[in-house]
Amino acid sequence: MVDDEPQLVDIAKQSLELFGCSVATVKSGEEAIAYLQNNKADLVLLDMLMDPGMNGRETYGQIVKIYPRQRAIVVSGYS
Repeated sequence: MVDDEPQLVDIAKQSLELFGCSVATVKSGEEAIAYLQNNKADLVLLDMLMDPGMNGRETYGQIVKIYPRQRAIVVSGYS
């Protein structure tokens, strides 16, 4: 899970773990890319708007260069 809001990360992590998911979290797109250089993920949850740094779309664009078939959900709290 990639999000710059610690409270949202905590809520989502706890919720997913209740369903038996193993969850790794990072605070930025740059951290997500670094994490995925050495780790695999079944699914990446990306916040669309993160500040500072890369947004969710930019992050996913870089991730698919490493893992072209990486599954992801890009989410936002904004309409």
